[in-house]
Amino acid sequence: MNLDNSSPNIIQANIQLSILFVDDTLGWLEVMKRILEKEGNWHVQTCQKPDEAYQFLINQKFDIIISDYNMNKINGIDFFRSLRQKGIKTPFILYSCYSKEEILKIKIDDEKFYFFQKTGNIVQFIKSVHNIINDDFNIAL
Repeated sequence: MNLDNSSPNIIQANIQLSILFVDDTLGWLEVMKRILEKEGNWHVQTCQKPDEAYQFLINQKFDIIISDYNMNKINGIDFFRSLRQKGIKTPFILYSCYSKEEILKIKIDDEKFYFFQKTGNIVQFIKSVHNIINDDFNIAL
């Protein structure tokens, strides 16, 4: 891995990281893909169904998964649980219009995931995604 010499735990900007973004609202996916690729300089793969996400995860490694909570057939927490059951430990952000308190009422079996509200500050969201990815790389180093 090519790291910046001035700070051994900071990933150089020339390494393009990848995000898998799952949301059943196509318009939202398109907007978020454009924002994240422009502002975060990431490659963003989108899909509208967790079943599609599984297919991408079989063939490609992602640095982070971002998922909506309220989707058809399976919600974001059940999607998260199914990933962990399959041994997929990629950092996971649950992105929802529900409040954090509503989401935290659901037991997650001590598994770590991150939560952001869709109505929150997009600049802060991008910074947080960057920090989560960097933290994951720092732990792996």
